[in-house]
Amino acid sequence: MFKAPEALEQLSRVLNPTILPRRFEDPYANGASSSSQGAEGDVYDPNRPSEMNLEEIFREIQAQEAQSAAQPSESVERLGDRYISHFVPGNIAGFATREGITPEDFDASVAQYPGYSIEHGGRCGCTALQNAVQMGNLPLVAHIIELGRERFGRNGEFNLAQLGNQFGHTPLWTCATISDYAIAVEIAKLLLKSGARVNDASITGAGDSRWGEIDRGTTPLSMVLEKTHNVALASLLLRWGATIPENLSPKGKEMLDKAQEEIKKTYVRAKL
Repeated sequence: MFKAPEALEQLSRVLNPTILPRRFEDPYANGASSSSQGAEGDVYDPNRPSEMNLEEIFREIQAQEAQSAAQPSESVERLGDRYISHFVPGNIAGFATREGITPEDFDASVAQYPGYSIEHGGRCGCTALQNAVQMGNLPLVAHIIELGRERFGRNGEFNLAQLGNQFGHTPLWTCATISDYAIAVEIAKLLLKSGARVNDASITGAGDSRWGEIDRGTTPLSMVLEKTHNVALASLLLRWGATIPENLSPKGKEMLDKAQEEIKKTYVRAKL
């Protein structure tokens, strides 16, 4: 018999935890009592009707993954000149959130699911590219960008680097939230050179996120100036034509001044 945390831990070793529906969470996480509590604490009872054993969880997830092949045409929606990715059952894109996953490991993982395509979204419509950006995984970001080029062509209308999630957060917008400043700049360079649009904003009125109200209708530069304060990234975005946001806070204006000063210094150094 499995203890619930152990069962879910075993599952998470082979599947990304974000694939689990809410009903698969630890049933005792919020203090609920077990029908068979012993010295080691609450014990997972697979016979309880409200719970599922590990084998049933695997079967349920495999059934979800099988649905991916049935609806690839529904995974991306065009909104004006924007493309938004939707959730595809199975969250195969979630493989990219594994800590330290290599391009080779990613390819081997997704190869198990022939219905998966690189533009498919996982939770909230986040693609593998957006997940890799969020993790700051520079080698995987570069690899997935190349996979997108192979699938859609280098000059095709559809560009993976421009594909946002259901909130309109693009990979470049997500890059602006990375706390590792140096990695954020390198990833942003890759995205911009791959066709990411510097002024694509999140969709106004989108659902709540960890950044709160400020993420509604904001651009990558907005997030950098107001939230992460990465002067080097702000300078890069400005050099690529980012529009200066209106109604900046005092801190945002301070960051903008620093970014513009950095651009001037770079120009002077280049002239010497």
